[in-house]
Amino acid sequence: MKQYPLLLALVLISILSSCKKETLLSPNTTQQYSAQQLVSWTGVINNVIRNAEGHVTPIAARDWAFISIAAYEAGVPGMPEKRSLSGQIEGLQVPVTDNNKTYHWGIAVNSAIAETAIQMFQNVPAQTLESIIQMENEHFNQFSGETDAATASRSRQYGRDVAAAVIALESQDAIAHQRYVNIYDANYVSPVGEAYWKPAAPAFQAAILPDWHNVNTLASRKSSITPLDPNAYSTETGSSYYQEANEVASFFGQLSDDQLHMAEFWNDASPGQTMGTAGRWMAINTQILENTNANLSSGLESMVKVGLALHDAAIVCWQSKYRFNAKTPADYIREHINPAFTAKLNSLSGPEYTTEHAVLAGAAAEVLENTFGKEFAFTDRCHENRSDFNGTPRNFQSFHQAAKESALSRMYAGSNYRKSCLEGHKIGTETGKQVLSHIKWRY
Repeated sequence: MKQYPLLLALVLISILSSCKKETLLSPNTTQQYSAQQLVSWTGVINNVIRNAEGHVTPIAARDWAFISIAAYEAGVPGMPEKRSLSGQIEGLQVPVTDNNKTYHWGIAVNSAIAETAIQMFQNVPAQTLESIIQMENEHFNQFSGETDAATASRSRQYGRDVAAAVIALESQDAIAHQRYVNIYDANYVSPVGEAYWKPAAPAFQAAILPDWHNVNTLASRKSSITPLDPNAYSTETGSSYYQEANEVASFFGQLSDDQLHMAEFWNDASPGQTMGTAGRWMAINTQILENTNANLSSGLESMVKVGLALHDAAIVCWQSKYRFNAKTPADYIREHINPAFTAKLNSLSGPEYTTEHAVLAGAAAEVLENTFGKEFAFTDRCHENRSDFNGTPRNFQSFHQAAKESALSRMYAGSNYRKSCLEGHKIGTETGKQVLSHIKWRY
């Protein structure tokens, strides 16, 4: 009888030891971490882009794509159900982890984002880069308290190694690499004729990135994505071209309160003021991650899908712009309808068809819909509490509802025709579909 307490104690020790061992060997996955760091990183990087010279829409979309790839690849070893992009994106080969050692995926992702961002923004002032370094250190110090020093150091280095592999891929595209130093091409010659875009008053700014359509896409086939031709140029008042121009002219000084709000709310092309079209959709993504308390695994997948979609959509959009070389509404309207016409808001210097807002919005909406659902209602608070324009949040019942509104906002702003907005949304949506189908996301 006296042996029973000792036997019972041995059994309990065995059970507890077994439980402890099982806990230690359980997989350390990114699902155990919060996506909150992606929210804070998005704010920091969008602020850098907002004030970074030369990081216009296509380049900002590229910034976000490679930062997102690095973040995803740094965390994907902790996502056993999800595939790496290594070998799927041409030329991408990332290092592997040591299966016999532990990693803190929050630290790995954090350092991958920071290191990639530093490399993508080589032309910004030192104090701007300091905001990236500070964010990385803040997160590292926070996460280091969750693990031992060796794991923290190993995870940080792994993130940096992933970033180096991603930057190596980015630098292979000579047209795009560090293109922010020379975004205007004074040597570009537009086709001769009244129907075509040319540098116009008051700035007579040269063409912006006229060769961007030659940049390599990452997850889609740009040659297969084309809009319908724009309406045939005409000065006849009964023509489709004149009528679409007259529609834009009719908004001059006559916008309703809601139309004006749309134009200003989606105005993402003002350096120093707004975050850019690409950054806007990254911000929408992270608003949703925050509101749904998403984990790091789902956050990384959502982020990289949006990043890839924006990158490829910008290339598809520029392919369209310099294929058709369409004159802007402001030039046509001043020449043939109203000499006093001015666009409500500025746009990039280049051909009109198709609008970047529409193409990027369609692509982002398509991948977000795939992630969160077709009827995912949300409120965009990107410009909440702005005093320089009406940043009142707007409510949407779906991502494509928001995308179509973003597209048509450019018509109210006086920058684009309706067909440019609708066809832009269409080819953007197709780009998003290809990003989803050409990458194998699951095992």
